[in-house]
Amino acid sequence: MRVAEATTHTDSPIGADAVFKWYRFGIPADHWPVIMALGNYSLEQIYNANRIAQQEKPPKRKRSRTPSKRSDVCAAA
Repeated sequence: MRVAEATTHTDSPIGADAVFKWYRFGIPADHWPVIMALGNYSLEQIYNANRIAQQEKPPKRKRSRTPSKRSDVCAAA
């Protein structure tokens, strides 16, 4: 991944896994210069993208609960 590779020689090197988390939490300010250089983005664009990422949390997945045998016995009683 280009972003992770570009940070290897910076004060805050990161791995590809960290980059994939940015869509949920936003891009840490330490890495804004790298993103601006790689993608020709402005400071304002990155700031606005971070605001959106921090406001729009992905919906939590709903767990399907299957009744356990114990609850079936209790319901039958």
